Amino acid sequence: MKTFDVGSRSVGEIAMVKTFSEVITLYLRQGNKENKFSSQQRDGTCSLPLKDYFKSKKLAEMKIRGMIVGEDVRQYREWRKTKGIAPATIAREITVASSAIRYCNKELDWELRNPFFDRQYSKADRKQQQPRRRILTPEENVLLLENSSGLLKDLVMFYLETGFRAREALTLKQCNIHGDEAMLAPDDNKSGRWECRYLSAQALEIIRRQPLSDYAFSKDGKPVSYWWLRNQWRTLRNTIGSPDLRLHDLRRTCGNRLRQDYDLETAQSQLGHADKSTTEAIYAPSKVDKVRRAVLGSAKSVSLRPLSL
Repeated sequence: MKTFDVGSRSVGEIAMVKTFSEVITLYLRQGNKENKFSSQQRDGTCSLPLKDYFKSKKLAEMKIRGMIVGEDVRQYREWRKTKGIAPATIAREITVASSAIRYCNKELDWELRNPFFDRQYSKADRKQQQPRRRILTPEENVLLLENSSGLLKDLVMFYLETGFRAREALTLKQCNIHGDEAMLAPDDNKSGRWECRYLSAQALEIIRRQPLSDYAFSKDGKPVSYWWLRNQWRTLRNTIGSPDLRLHDLRRTCGNRLRQDYDLETAQSQLGHADKSTTEAIYAPSKVDKVRRAVLGSAKSVSLRPLSL
């Protein structure tokens, strides 16, 4: 510990100093226990490079030698980039570090400076961040189904039909399916609350032909592993020549279809978005479509007009 004489702080009063490892370990042990299990696992994974890099570096109430500052966070981002890590992944790691400090300050009444706050991205990386709007083409849709079989094919069809997130389908239990309604438990969906999704006749048929199990989808009597699904998906997308496709793009394709066939509110409800802007900006950019139709229609009308000199 070190003494300071700053402002109202009296001489000899001890300022709080903690190591980064101490703060992040405390957060992982008790600070995120109310989060979903998958979130806890993600935080643990994100903390590994953080602990490796910052180790015994210090966090404190005020500036002291050896404490973590903004420049250290910038250097961490660049160090991770040299490892081939994507900016979005680095941002999640920095968010975990910031959350750990925020937890200690709020719940334990510490007053540590937070050098990680609002430093998830560099200015250059932030400018390059774009919402992903990848939608399957009709040709890709056909190729995915033609080149898959069994459980993998059923899951692909189910995602396209319902717009479920990948893990939501894998954790869906038979006891939570009531007619054409599927209730998603708080621990099994992103919102962390009970949510209702609807199952079409085709989605229900896909579930009915699965082996008898407590889960809607199972493999060898056990819940389907996400890692098995991810590996199978990577092989499938490479087989059809679309290596940039992600599992989440199946969900986007469903959301886009629902918005086109019905309306934005229908897509929002089925996808489980609390905020309408999320559906509109990422999954169903209706404003973009309106502008596209207007511009193309205007261009066509211009081409039909006689040229005036």
